[in-house]
Amino acid sequence: MKKLTFLILVLLLSACSKAAPQATATLIPVPSATLVTPATLPPVTLPQATATQVATQAVSQSATPTQPADKPTLAPTSTLSLQPTATNLPTDTPTIIPTATPLPPLSAQGPYLVYLSTLAEGGQAVTLLNADGNGRKVLPLPENGYIPDMRNAVSPDGEWVTFYIGNVGRLDSGQFDTNSGPFTLTLNLMRVSDGTTQQVASLLSPDYPANFQKAAEQAIQASPDLYKDITPEQLTNSIAQTFLGGIYTTGWSLNGLYLAYTGETDGPTSDLYLYTLSNGRTYRLSSELEQVQWLTWAPDNLHILYGTVNEYRTGSVLDNFRVVRSDGSGSQNIGQMGYRAGWVSTNANNRVYTVYTANENGSFTGLANLNILTKKATIIWAYAFLDYAFDLQNGAMVIIGYSGEGADRKTGIYLQSANWSFIPLTASNIFFRGSDDHRFVAASVDQGVVGIAKDGTISTIRAQAASISISPNWKWMTLFDAGQSGAIAGIELYDEKDQLVHQLTTINPNRIVWRANSAGLFFRSGTDLYYIAIPDGQPILLDQSVAVSENGDFNNFVWVK
Repeated sequence: MKKLTFLILVLLLSACSKAAPQATATLIPVPSATLVTPATLPPVTLPQATATQVATQAVSQSATPTQPADKPTLAPTSTLSLQPTATNLPTDTPTIIPTATPLPPLSAQGPYLVYLSTLAEGGQAVTLLNADGNGRKVLPLPENGYIPDMRNAVSPDGEWVTFYIGNVGRLDSGQFDTNSGPFTLTLNLMRVSDGTTQQVASLLSPDYPANFQKAAEQAIQASPDLYKDITPEQLTNSIAQTFLGGIYTTGWSLNGLYLAYTGETDGPTSDLYLYTLSNGRTYRLSSELEQVQWLTWAPDNLHILYGTVNEYRTGSVLDNFRVVRSDGSGSQNIGQMGYRAGWVSTNANNRVYTVYTANENGSFTGLANLNILTKKATIIWAYAFLDYAFDLQNGAMVIIGYSGEGADRKTGIYLQSANWSFIPLTASNIFFRGSDDHRFVAASVDQGVVGIAKDGTISTIRAQAASISISPNWKWMTLFDAGQSGAIAGIELYDEKDQLVHQLTTINPNRIVWRANSAGLFFRSGTDLYYIAIPDGQPILLDQSVAVSENGDFNNFVWVK
């Protein structure tokens, strides 16, 4: 559900009968779930017979956020992996260092690239690298230590890392396996400066996993109509599933002072908790009859947006979006808003979050900006789409969408700067590029990698499709084959005019991570990590033990100050 974009430094019912925990914040009663009706906006006329309307709201150019800090990544999108015909490339092959280079200690000044690595003796470690790769620090995790998402684990100042120890059990054929214990799970902190650790909280209640049945009974009693088509046993199993899907959830406030996390400490459901770094105190912020699935801090460091649910359904997102202040006040249930895209910007005054839904055909639709305090959603695209991007200099928008119905349906782009005219293009991913000639770039199965001008003119950059990664300063673009299909040998480097200037390496990367100043990039190939200085550096092998999960390493790399 991710895709490659450039990295930036600032990488988002009725009252419950639970017993009140000690030292908890004052809680505001959570209202019953209510759906938000997006505000209807003055329509903007689209070319006739161009857009397939899947919602009653109309497009509003004025709803487009200006100067967004980054393009939110659409949840269902992953790294582009296509299998086109291979192309001929320059023959210059850089010298590869065959073994990992011994590195000096980490420098006193950041930024640092942080990732999870595997130790030769077993277990895992948190590894920090200097911005140029020349300097390293390795912090082994305690035995059985586990970090599910490095992006959420590291504090913004790079001083702390969260990790888990223990076991919450597993499902077996859709039912919770009560024999998969012992059941114990703790959330812990590691101090990066010296590797010392401390426990934040024990996350399971004494009656776990019997709590699942109790939670099901309470949910049915509170909302009988909501669960009228499901048996208590089915709901118990569903709650166990959703609990396991959200228990490993943490998030640091952007100022690094607070850690929000999910726990079932007080039972019978998982709730939102807050840990204050300065005094080590923990507060419970929520007490719903649903399981917390995710959380994200608003840029103001005061509000937390999070989602709760008791059931997973294929093709539907049932999460109730909720918001609460960090002191436990102001709790609101916003309702079921669909998929999450991200905060419009990192400005401290921003409280607007981008969401979207899916129609009966499974297509994404209803792209909207949600004000988490007023609960008002402003539609910015009311039609089916595949992907979108913002012009990061003026806020103009481009959409990959559809035109026509049935057999006449075509894929193409709608460009705001070209009066939303439809331009046929078979593509699924689009990126901001920055120049006037190529304001955006897209990867097309039929047309390869193409540049899109402000007026909608399309020009071919590369005849075959490829994975795309653009430098933070928009000066450089790299094309590579993340799917390892043989479409490209190594990494191709393109300049500001999208001219091929260098083949950086013949090693095929799975992932590229740019330095914030665009002076170099890191890339992973298998479990190997390399660094290349831009524009003409040689690849240096830094590490041969990058931890790679079954779903890739998209949660593994993060920049800290």
